[in-house]
Formats: sequence, structure tokens, C-alpha cells
Amino acid sequence: LGGRAPNVFWGGVRCSFRRLAVVLDVNPGAVLALVSFPSCDPGRMSGASDDDRVYRLQLKQEAEEDAKLPYWARRTRQMNRASGTLYHPGSTWKAVTSIALLEEGLSPEERYNDTQGTVQIGSAKLRTGHVSNRPLNVAEALEVSSNGFFYYFAPRLNAESAAEDWDTMRYWAENFGFGQE
Repeated sequence: LGGRAPNVFWGGVRCSFRRLAVVLDVNPGAVLALVSFPSCDPGRMSGASDDDRVYRLQLKQEAEEDAKLPYWARRTRQMNRASGTLYHPGSTWKAVTSIALLEEGLSPEERYNDTQGTVQIGSAKLRTGHVSNRPLNVAEALEVSSNGFFYYFAPRLNAESAAEDWDTMRYWAENFGFGQE
């Protein structure tokens, strides 16, 4: 990645104060790079200089302020977000869902109008969390990580039934190695 890493991973991020990136070699699954922001300098945590003591005091004050925030909004620097926490697969699953949708017959140009902030599925009305305020095809939905697009189209993987949707998703997930050692 060279010097391009900050632009590749964070150039388009505008709304988050917490970020992480993990770069993998896809064949063996080897970790090539881990980046966590905001970051902490572990060397300064045990240093004896005045600057190191001021640094530790700043971190302590930040942690005290963070403790007042909801868990999901905390900005603590003492945690490596790339390796020190567990995450629900969340938006990473959208890539598998996209391929399943396309392979099962969704037209690459079919669009979802991502303007409402909610999606009606049966009797449930799901909030999408964020909207792009425009119609999206599958590639654009991946680009902006549209929850609404995937909420809307995923239940349409199989016309037979919701149980068949799960079987179809399982089939595509297993094709990508999920559930295997």
C-alpha cells in the first residue's frame, strides 16, 4: 500500500471519529497491516520523560470523558480497534449478499430508492440507520453501505419462502468458505 494507506482507507470517511483497517492476503488469510484510529503510543505509556507523563495524563482525562458517553460513541485511544475488540460482521456481509443477489437473478441495474430511512418487510418496519437520498443499484449500495438496499432485496433471494432465502444465503456463504476450517 505504501504511502497511499491513509487515502485508501480514510480519504472518503467524513462522519466517524473511530476507524480501523485490516489488510489481509486473501489466499492464506495472513494479516498484512492493522491500523486503528484514534491511536495510542504504547512506548509513551511506560516512558519516564515529562512529555510521557503529560501524555498519560491526557489519555486518563480522555478516558474519564469517554466513560460518560454511550459505549458505541467512545473514542478511547487505549484500545486497538483492529485487534483488541470483537465486531458483528455487519456491513462486511453485504459483499456476500450482493453476490448472492446477483447470482440469483437480481439485475445489476435494479434500484432501491434509499430515501425513506425505513423499509417495510411484512408487518415489520425497519429503520435503516442512514440514507443516501437517491436510488441505488447493487454497486452503489455497496459503495455507500446502504442498509435499506440490503434490507429490501435480501428477503427476495428466493421467491419460495423466507426459509429458502436462508438456504440460499447459506449456499453462497459456504461457497466463500464460511463455516469451514
